[in-house]
Amino acid sequence: MRDALGREIRYARLSVTDACNLNCVYCGDAGTKAACTGSERMDARSGVGDPLTALDFELIARALVSLGIDKLRITGGEPLTRPDLEDLIVRLSNIEGVKDLPMTTNGVGLAPRLGALRRAGMTRLNISLDTLNRERYAKLTGVDALNDVLTGIREAASMGFRVKVNAVLIKGENECEAGDLIELTREMPISMRFIELMPIGAFGEENADKIVTSGDLLARFPALVPKGRDSGGVCSVYRQEGYMGSVGFISPMSHRFCADCNRVRITADGKLRLCLGVNDELDLKPYLAEGILALTDALRDAIYHKPRGHSFESAFRSNRDMSAIGG
Repeated sequence: MRDALGREIRYARLSVTDACNLNCVYCGDAGTKAACTGSERMDARSGVGDPLTALDFELIARALVSLGIDKLRITGGEPLTRPDLEDLIVRLSNIEGVKDLPMTTNGVGLAPRLGALRRAGMTRLNISLDTLNRERYAKLTGVDALNDVLTGIREAASMGFRVKVNAVLIKGENECEAGDLIELTREMPISMRFIELMPIGAFGEENADKIVTSGDLLARFPALVPKGRDSGGVCSVYRQEGYMGSVGFISPMSHRFCADCNRVRITADGKLRLCLGVNDELDLKPYLAEGILALTDALRDAIYHKPRGHSFESAFRSNRDMSAIGG
């Protein structure tokens, strides 16, 4: 469907849990425990409540698809912490009209699940990885699991999954590793994507001076050749001659792409969030209780009024951390 500004909304991100097995510095508030449950992590800022069931997500997905959305991304928190993840994937992949069903994961514990994920219908993965240095990985995430993640990336690529690796670079922390991360694309057919740090959560709000922009990186790596756009127009894609993979830049801070935004988000506790940089949300649980027609009507009306753009440049303060919204 199209919103009031004429944007065609075809993409929904489903945060199937707010629980996570990492504690990344830019995702949640400092001091949050790693590997805790959603209820243990509930605080006044995140406002996370009871999670949706697999059936709830299926009904919401069916309503969204009836409105023209054909891409559903599973995200979190960390989706792999959800016990019924494979069942949920089967439910979503069986919905007629779903053309793309990728998942975003931190990759911890991914390798042994790849076979089950493939059988459930998963073919594409986005894996978060901000560093190739073991000590720095532990510092950024709170967990010593770098080798586990790298194994998951290699095995997923070798099994034929389409793999994108997402990194957030931070000045004075891991920006020095951009070249090493790009080198992953030399021998593997993956997409290495750099996402600018956003003002969501305490770290992002307090460290705007540590953003590494796409312009910064392109100036450092002139061998990268532009090849177009991906991900609904929000990702600028580049390649380096002789490399198997590609490099992408998602630049919400330095190159605002709101005019082309085609996505909405469903939080783990059943809220429709129309923009990362706007705190307004619609609670879908009452409409789930009323039935699919009421749910579809509520979604249609809300999506039609999707905000014009984010408020990141206006001292924005998110009412949820990224782990509670869905990365």
